[in-house]
Amino acid sequence: MLENYKCMNKENIYVFYMEKDKCFVEETLEKVIKAYEELSDYFEIKKGSFNIKVILACNRKEYENLVLNLLKVNIEIPSRKSRIAQPQEEYLVLLSPNVYEEDSIYKYDQKEYERLIYHETTHMFEEYLCKDMENSSLWFGEGLAVYLSQQWKYEKEFRKTVEENVKNCVIPNLRDIDKNRIFAYEWGWTLIKYIEEKYGKNTINKIVRNYENGDVFGYMKVNMELLEKQWKRWVLNEKNIK
Repeated sequence: MLENYKCMNKENIYVFYMEKDKCFVEETLEKVIKAYEELSDYFEIKKGSFNIKVILACNRKEYENLVLNLLKVNIEIPSRKSRIAQPQEEYLVLLSPNVYEEDSIYKYDQKEYERLIYHETTHMFEEYLCKDMENSSLWFGEGLAVYLSQQWKYEKEFRKTVEENVKNCVIPNLRDIDKNRIFAYEWGWTLIKYIEEKYGKNTINKIVRNYENGDVFGYMKVNMELLEKQWKRWVLNEKNIK
């Protein structure tokens, strides 16, 4: 499927592209390399442990074609314009920033693009390290990606609901975050941040590598009621989420 694509690579990182998207190739390659190196340090694995092959899709139709037929990921057709990235194993399909204005809800911003790549690369590290990815926890995976990419710090869509609810003292229960897809996306990063600050980065590393059936709390062997009470107290302190 990539016969008509050109390719630029550095060691184990590859970027496939069409000629019209050449202007984004070096930038994409550099940002993936940066994310890969930092995440290798964070997760304490040897640099170059696995390949990443990024494909810049030249338009929405090609994005859908690659996700469906190369990645074998079922998505709705036509896909939502909010969908611009899809990782699967060693591949990462990105909608080219060249067509953001016509084929997405976004406008290209260099820093946001860097954080998007970091987010998706985090998912790829989780998939590489996790023993039971098919049953992985949504809040943990999305929370980890939003937290490590620092999207929570700089992008309104990842913090607006949290900030509003904290001001009104309306905090969901841990079981709701664990089971509810919307809560998982909105609140996952706060839990990751809390776990890292309270239990340390090594705990995050151990969870990624060892938890099964999506049961993060079970793997941690913590009292759910106590953890929830401590996390809620922590998250209500606004300085912890800034």
